[in-house]
Amino acid sequence: MIEKLGQICFIFIVLLIQAACSSHQNYKIFKDSKLKAKDHLKVKEIVAGPTHEGKPGAFKDLTNEYGLEGVEATNLYAVDFNNDGYTDLALLPNFYSIPEFYEFDPLKRKFQKMKDHPLPGIHKYSFLIFVDLDKDGVLDLIAGNLNRKTEITASALDIYRGEVVLKKVSYEKMETPFDRPPMGPSSVAVIDFDLDGELDLYLGNWFAENNKMQTPVPDNLYKGRGFEFSEVSDFLEGEHAIRNREQSFYNATPTYAVATCDINQDGWPDILTSSSAGFNNKLWINQQAAKNQRGFQDYGVETLYAADDDGLLQSKGGGNSFFSACFDYNNDQIMDIFLGELTHPYDYKTRDRSSILTGSQMKFPFKFLRSEFYHTKSKEDHSRCDKRAVFIDYNLDSREDILVDNSGYPPYSRLILFRQDEDKAFVDLAKEEGIDILNPSGTVSLDLNEDGLWDFITGQTNIRNAGIKKRIYVFQNQLERTDKRSIRFYLQGLQSNRDGLGAMVILRTRDEVMRRWISYSYGSFPSQNEKGVIFGMENQDYPLVAEVRWPYKKPGYAKWETLSQVYTFNRLKNISHQEITLCENGSWHLGKVDCEF
Repeated sequence: MIEKLGQICFIFIVLLIQAACSSHQNYKIFKDSKLKAKDHLKVKEIVAGPTHEGKPGAFKDLTNEYGLEGVEATNLYAVDFNNDGYTDLALLPNFYSIPEFYEFDPLKRKFQKMKDHPLPGIHKYSFLIFVDLDKDGVLDLIAGNLNRKTEITASALDIYRGEVVLKKVSYEKMETPFDRPPMGPSSVAVIDFDLDGELDLYLGNWFAENNKMQTPVPDNLYKGRGFEFSEVSDFLEGEHAIRNREQSFYNATPTYAVATCDINQDGWPDILTSSSAGFNNKLWINQQAAKNQRGFQDYGVETLYAADDDGLLQSKGGGNSFFSACFDYNNDQIMDIFLGELTHPYDYKTRDRSSILTGSQMKFPFKFLRSEFYHTKSKEDHSRCDKRAVFIDYNLDSREDILVDNSGYPPYSRLILFRQDEDKAFVDLAKEEGIDILNPSGTVSLDLNEDGLWDFITGQTNIRNAGIKKRIYVFQNQLERTDKRSIRFYLQGLQSNRDGLGAMVILRTRDEVMRRWISYSYGSFPSQNEKGVIFGMENQDYPLVAEVRWPYKKPGYAKWETLSQVYTFNRLKNISHQEITLCENGSWHLGKVDCEF
């Protein structure tokens, strides 16, 4: 009974977050969708799956073919947990549940559920993060829970060491990995903030009950060394400052999601937090704090990342932010941000809406140009909640497109596919491409058939409509690529972390300069994308050189200089798709292989 109450309480907390946003538009980069208002005015019968009729779109539903018929999930993790070179699938069936593990069989080309559960004991979690903490080539596991007082057995954050024997994975729980136990975070970012080669953790904390009042809790930063973590939250300037009389953290905000990025591109990873209830978002810039030390200062207000112009004029005038993630959508070498919000029709017009924040200049701190978007022009307004975004160049035109989990308010909340056109503007083509499912959840990107085209898997929930049958969708990309080519990079570090988390990959082709920030897990209760990045290009274009700014500061380098390697390609002009492993020592190899250091 207690456990059931804990699950109900957690779902209630997740739904409670959804309160407020909306605003004006400063910098237009969104085109009107082809959907007409009449499509959204009256709904006689809810269609939970894709609403496209007629000619199939770019993606095909192959859920049954991949062995996932009848499987449910709210969070998904596309990771090679058994270390056999093929991407497996871990998932959480509900918002608070026991993880399930599905191994990929390369002969049958299907996912098969593991008979023996790899975790010791039965534990429920809110989110998972798979990451190699000890550099042994096997993914370890971070498992977290949002703080709940009704669940006796729940722990805030567990660390497991992964071990693979005869291609079978098992996990050993690490006892007391933290010098100061964390409270239950809503999101965790894996980051090497001081570039010493050891992965650290940034914990985003939401609300906590204090004297029957919900008060924001400051975030925490933990410095890692393998499986041991020591709190260094003092490196977050002002985050834990208190007023003596009130003993309250007056700079704390209810952080609902965390992401990493190198916003100012100095080689040092920065942190983006997303706050709910109108509180400001924080943009923590990694900079020199003291002799031989790094620290973080919040530049959210100066850059307009905290809120838009209207929101900054009043207390709690921002949005109800669910996530943020960085990318360079227009290939201008300046990092941009996608910011997802919850909005209601009764919100003040000054509340922030989901936006793309376009970087305005190379010199930092710059002010982002905010482009807020409206899903339809329907006369009947409705709530919308953009919970997660995945960046995929699904048509290989060298311009990144965006999958957005617009979820939680059926019948209007459907998966969005923002295709980026030649003029750098975005238009929603999810319906035309046959993927606009209702109430999507935990979407992750991966290349199922290794053809260089991004596929994706998404869950479907029945929030606010019990008539929706929960399930997983596996969408495989069916586009013809006669006039397109692609190259995929895998990173392997030695002195830096093994998967190059926090690296910047820059590809220079004959016609383009494209960059990707390496981060596979981000957002609130994060899902996790497949490892590796894909660059698309026109057929007449071809790769010249790649630069990787590795997340490591080599001893003996100039004071704050980081490790950078350049990789030259001279024999890839006539190949339609190629996979390449980039090694930290500057060498590269064809295929997905281990580096020889």
